[in-house]
Amino acid sequence: MPAHSPPPETPALQDDERLCEWIANQRWYASKSRSISSAAVVESIVLRDEPLLVLALVQTRFATGTHELYQLLATETEPDALSDGEPAFELVRRIAAGDEIDTAEGHFSFRAVDGFVEIDDGTPVRTMGVEQSNSSVVFDDRLVLKVLRKLEPGINPELEILRFLTQHGFPNIAALEGWYSYDGQPLAATLGVAPRAETGVHIQDASFHSQMFLPLPGDRHALIRFSNFGDMATVSDDEPVPEPTMAVVRELLARHGHVYVPAAVLAQPYTGSNPGVTGIDTWWIRYFDWV
Repeated sequence: MPAHSPPPETPALQDDERLCEWIANQRWYASKSRSISSAAVVESIVLRDEPLLVLALVQTRFATGTHELYQLLATETEPDALSDGEPAFELVRRIAAGDEIDTAEGHFSFRAVDGFVEIDDGTPVRTMGVEQSNSSVVFDDRLVLKVLRKLEPGINPELEILRFLTQHGFPNIAALEGWYSYDGQPLAATLGVAPRAETGVHIQDASFHSQMFLPLPGDRHALIRFSNFGDMATVSDDEPVPEPTMAVVRELLARHGHVYVPAAVLAQPYTGSNPGVTGIDTWWIRYFDWV
């Protein structure tokens, strides 16, 4: 895929050596055992002119010839500025407006569901803890925007499941508020998901990066959790889940590259080693709970 010329005001995206080094040092960089040989912007749009904010899809290449694709929100001087949460306002504004943006190589789409949470410039914003593979921003404990970093082809599993549950009016879920995606030459993929924030639940200092409620008969629910480590996912066993429902969940998770780990396995005593960390009694806590 040929490199796409980023706006000239973004030198942080044009310095190949600096960009490679910066991406390799990020927590969400997926291939820490491999050295990046080159990095280039393959698609981008300007989200804001002043001060400049660019949504960029950056392709990293390895000596073997393979590559990965990452999403950055760049400024004039920084490869990514999402750490303080402020740039996420621009993404939320475009989701609320339902923007559709064509480029020479593809199309960016921003979608909101009916009744989208109103967010303005004065809304309190904070980043959500330390995540392993993505970056989430919380707006006034009412809305969460999850910016997906390493991009994979197809619909993100969280978006697919939340969209289904929201469209069918299931209660007791963190309802879907909106999302944004890209369809073009590099790939067709979900870029971000915006569910309603779960009141009183802040996923930080945790070994999982997101969760959703799985509605069950009799006004009950189980939890689907996605681990910060690898692509593992599980379903809590606090409530019995009918096998036909579990079969659908396992199929959806597998379709999107997640490894399903049964809760019964995770309930076994933890036998690993984490120097300086206490209170990890089971594998569930190690990979799917607060630590």
